Amino acid sequence: RVTMSDEKLERLQTASKAKDLKAIVSLMRQSMQDADFLEDACSVLVALSPSHDLVTYQRMLETEDKVALDKLTEDCKEMVEFGVVDVLLDAAKTHPSDPDIQELMCRTLFHLGRTDAETVNKALAKSVDQIVKAMKSHQQHVGVQLCACGALRNIAVGGENKG
Repeated sequence: RVTMSDEKLERLQTASKAKDLKAIVSLMRQSMQDADFLEDACSVLVALSPSHDLVTYQRMLETEDKVALDKLTEDCKEMVEFGVVDVLLDAAKTHPSDPDIQELMCRTLFHLGRTDAETVNKALAKSVDQIVKAMKSHQQHVGVQLCACGALRNIAVGGENKG
C-alpha cells in the first residue's frame, strides 16, 4: 500500500531529478508540518545549490571562469525567484528545534551567498535573524554553527571574496 508520505517522496525525487525548483518549493509548502519530509527536501535544495561543490567553485574563482561564474549567478537568482529562500526560512521557523533542518537551511543559504547578484543578496539579507536564532538554539551542533557562520560571512561580505 502506497502512503501519502511515499507519494510525496516520489514526487520530490521526480522534481529533484528534473531540477524543478517550483515543484520542490510547492511540495515543501504543502508539507510544512512534516519535519522528516522537509529534511529530505532541504537536502535536495543543498544538492541543487549552484556552488555546493567547493572544489569546482574554487576552480572557477582561481581561473576567473566568467562563463561559469555568470551561470552560477543566474542559477542562484533562479533559486531565489522560485522562493527557495522563503521556503527555507519558513521551514526553519516551523521547526526551530530540529538541528538538521536548521543546518540544511544555513548550508543552502551559504551556497546561495557565493554570488554578488543584488536580487540574491536582498533575499539573503532577510535570513540573518533566522540564522542567528539557529545558532543560538543549537550551540552544540557543529554543522549548524559552521554553515551559519559561512552563510553570515557571505551575506556580510557581499560581492567578491566569498567563501
